[in-house]
Amino acid sequence: MSNVRKAINVTNSWGGTTVYYTIEEEQKFVLHSKRQCILPKELPNVKEYLMALLNDFFTVKKWLNEEIIVQQNKEN
Repeated sequence: MSNVRKAINVTNSWGGTTVYYTIEEEQKFVLHSKRQCILPKELPNVKEYLMALLNDFFTVKKWLNEEIIVQQNKEN
């Protein structure tokens, strides 16, 4: 679990989407992600903007997976 925590910290330093974890019932480790953004009424190309924001969640998931592997390799 410490590898995942380290990977989360590194990944969070790279972008605007934040990854965090909670420990639920029965010690279940759950990952979450969030992103804050402003959507003014006058924003042009709203669809493209939202697609870019949502795509960032998938990018961060990929980065986190890669960073977990890096952290595991450091441990071994």
